[in-house]
Amino acid sequence: MGGKLNRRTLLVGLMAGLVAASFAAMPAAAEKTQSETRTETRAFAPGGSLHLTMRTGDVRILKGDTNQIRVRYTSESERSDFADRVTLRFDVRGKDATIDFHMPSHGDVAVEVEVPAQTDLRVNLTVGDVTVRGVEGNKDLEVHVGDIEVEPITQAGYRRLEASTHVGGITTAEYVRVRGWIGNSVKSNGTGTYRVHVRTRIGDIAFD
Repeated sequence: MGGKLNRRTLLVGLMAGLVAASFAAMPAAAEKTQSETRTETRAFAPGGSLHLTMRTGDVRILKGDTNQIRVRYTSESERSDFADRVTLRFDVRGKDATIDFHMPSHGDVAVEVEVPAQTDLRVNLTVGDVTVRGVEGNKDLEVHVGDIEVEPITQAGYRRLEASTHVGGITTAEYVRVRGWIGNSVKSNGTGTYRVHVRTRIGDIAFD
């Protein structure tokens, strides 16, 4: 009788251990993603210059219909306090505007900026994608890891065009010669007014 009880106790213990192990191996339920969108606007005349800096996230810069800069950014994270820890420094001094984002590492931020149709742009982004649409002016766009997309540019639309990627490709008009294999670069002179300087270390560049 004692042997049966011992075996039964052993089996119960083994079963309990297997059940506990199976629960421990199960992935924890994913926390619900928190999303919050905020908007800030400043008056800004055409012909000015905007400098945007950001560590990680995607940036879209679009032509607006007013003499304003409108910044709309969406924060997403599994942590409820992430949005409150995203800080935006948004200053306008005369014809110079500065947008500077700082954020923790446990979330994502997507930024959309509307500017007057004629605005010089300078963007510095560590990780993420940059898209520019409909904005006329000088462009200095730099990303360490990510893609850059700009609307097609004709020779009449720029004075000097330079684009480069260490690892990636460049898509541009047929008349512009792309040099390189793993890394690509473009240098072209046009008949227009503006300077376009676009570079990423790892990523693709597209003028389309």
